[in-house]
Amino acid sequence: METKNCRLYKSEIVKKKTEFNEIFSSTHMASSPSVILRWLESPVRKIGFIVSKDVSKKAVARNRIKRQLREIYRTNKDEFLNNAQYVVQARKVILDKTFAEIKTDFLSLAKESNAQK
Repeated sequence: METKNCRLYKSEIVKKKTEFNEIFSSTHMASSPSVILRWLESPVRKIGFIVSKDVSKKAVARNRIKRQLREIYRTNKDEFLNNAQYVVQARKVILDKTFAEIKTDFLSLAKESNAQK
């Protein structure tokens, strides 16, 4: 079995509010019942994750969802464009979904974003 470098480096994560606002001002968006994916063309690939208190009041639940989304992205980086910045926003429905269902929703949005390029 071939091992690939699946690390998620800190430099690949959107952290600044200005970067989030820039991506949110973009018109590129795809959504599923559990996840919203927004993206903006840029010279480097970056991703940010948003799970608001509207999804769950409990930080434990919000952090668990973010960990799951990061893991899906980390292991499937090749599904995403190299020249785009992404923001993944969770919806309340995500609490009722299994990891496999979240993965299929998220990856279908990634394919949709590639098709719109």
